[in-house]
Amino acid sequence: MNGPRSVGRTLLTTVLAAIVLFGIGLGIRHGGGTDRVRDITTRLRCPVCQGESVADSPSKNAQEIAVLVRQQVDAGWTTPQIEQYFVDRYGSFILLDPPRSGSTLWLWIAPVVAVTVGLIAVISRLGRSRRRTWTMSSAAALGLSSMVLLVILGAGERTGRAGDMPAAPPVTIPGATSDGSGRDLSTVTETEMEAVIAKNPNVIGMRLALVERYLNAGDIDAAYHHTSVAIDLPASDQEYEHALRLHGWTTALKGAPASGAEYLRAALTLSPDDRDARWFLANVEWHGLGNAAGAKEQLATLTAASVGADQQRKIDALVADITSGTGGGIMTATPAASAP
Repeated sequence: MNGPRSVGRTLLTTVLAAIVLFGIGLGIRHGGGTDRVRDITTRLRCPVCQGESVADSPSKNAQEIAVLVRQQVDAGWTTPQIEQYFVDRYGSFILLDPPRSGSTLWLWIAPVVAVTVGLIAVISRLGRSRRRTWTMSSAAALGLSSMVLLVILGAGERTGRAGDMPAAPPVTIPGATSDGSGRDLSTVTETEMEAVIAKNPNVIGMRLALVERYLNAGDIDAAYHHTSVAIDLPASDQEYEHALRLHGWTTALKGAPASGAEYLRAALTLSPDDRDARWFLANVEWHGLGNAAGAKEQLATLTAASVGADQQRKIDALVADITSGTGGGIMTATPAASAP
């Protein structure tokens, strides 16, 4: 018998396999290169494309995500933190490769199990011999090592993504009280808001409030300037969706309805119930792109949401425009600053 020797060989094979696989795993985790931005954007899915990575997509949305990734890398964010930032906003969909943890871990382990079982099945057809026994043990050990490595890498991803994101600096509004209650934002002038934003460039809530003021005043250029910054700032899901919605609308009003529609669809991907984004998209589809069918689809969804009488009148007016062919493909005015 060669029991001890066989066990020793199996253990040695397992250790060597684990070392090799761990090295491969590190290569997968770190990309094997020095360009972290390229490595990260290659693994991020373009939100408005069909299966393309951010790195390979020519869309404006992908280009802006790449710029944001560069800023995050320069600011010292780790790769797991950057990935988690986008997962928090888009869901796991944004990752071209599913996470090696949680409910998607089986997507990584299943192929390993299938290959291991297949190898063992093939080897078992060979005649009985010590070599067959040793080969089957090695195949099983290699498969087990692979699964253990995937679990370890998944745990590492979870730990890395659990770190806190770099925080934005505190915002001080002119005239704020000492108890921190601050001023009512409605009493703060646009000039004061601009001054606060200049001192606190990462503040997003006040920036978006200022955008809405500029839109109501018809100052599209000023609104576009701030939305272009807002979509690249660290933000909550709600703030990011708000920024996408306003940037999509201002982009369309600036004369780029196709790009504006992309941003509005991305906003609706994050929040399908956002009536503002859907109303804006309906107007962009018709007034900007001349797409009657697309506009009617958005309006039908709004109507199905049981809107009020005043809101329905706005929808009916736009439907009448579409039916009569009025204003199709002509983006010349702001139909409404907010949804019906």
